[in-house]
Amino acid sequence: MICLKYNFILAISVSFFLQLVVVDYFLVRISYATIEPDIVSCHSSTTVTDIKDNTYNISGGKEFSNNKLFAFEKFNLKGTNASATFEDHGISNTIVKIFGNNISHIDGAINSSAANFFFINPAGIFIGQNAEFNYGGKT
Repeated sequence: MICLKYNFILAISVSFFLQLVVVDYFLVRISYATIEPDIVSCHSSTTVTDIKDNTYNISGGKEFSNNKLFAFEKFNLKGTNASATFEDHGISNTIVKIFGNNISHIDGAINSSAANFFFINPAGIFIGQNAEFNYGGKT
C-alpha cells in the first residue's frame, strides 16, 4: 500500500513537470516582437508602425550629418517571419540605441538601406539562429 502511494505521487510529479516543460517550450516559441520607441529621452523621435503580424516599419529618428539615430526602450524581434525595416534612405550610418535595461532578442530580419548599421544595447544582445541583418544592399 505504501509503495503504491509513492508511485502515485511520483507519477503526478512527473506529469506536472512534463506539462510545465511543454508549456514553457511553446511560450518561448510563440513569443512575438516587442519594439518600443524611447519616449523618455530626447534622443530621437522614432516611430514604429506595425504593418501586420510581426512586420514593422520604423521611421523618424534623429538625423545628424549623414547619420541617423533611432532610440528604443525595448527592441525584441522574434517569432515567425518577424522583420523590422528602417526608413533610412540616403543615410551612411544607421545607429540603433537601446536605452532600456533589458537584453534585446533578435531572431528575425532587420532591414536597412544605410551603408553601415550599428545596433547598440549595453544590457546585451541575443542573436538567434533566424536572425538576418540586411543593410546597404548586403545580406
